[in-house]
Amino acid sequence: MMTKYGMAEILESQAKIFIEKQFRDFDESAKERYLAVVLDYIHRNYPSSKEVA
Repeated sequence: MMTKYGMAEILESQAKIFIEKQFRDFDESAKERYLAVVLDYIHRNYPSSKEVA
């Protein structure tokens, strides 16, 4: 079984890169709102390595 501890940090960095590339035509506030929703989902479902330590 693969553990998902520490996945929050990995997914967070990938989400930021993805949103920056895919939403480059959107204004900054739209990107920030979308990123906030994605990060909220990530942090609710994937524990951070800081939470485990």
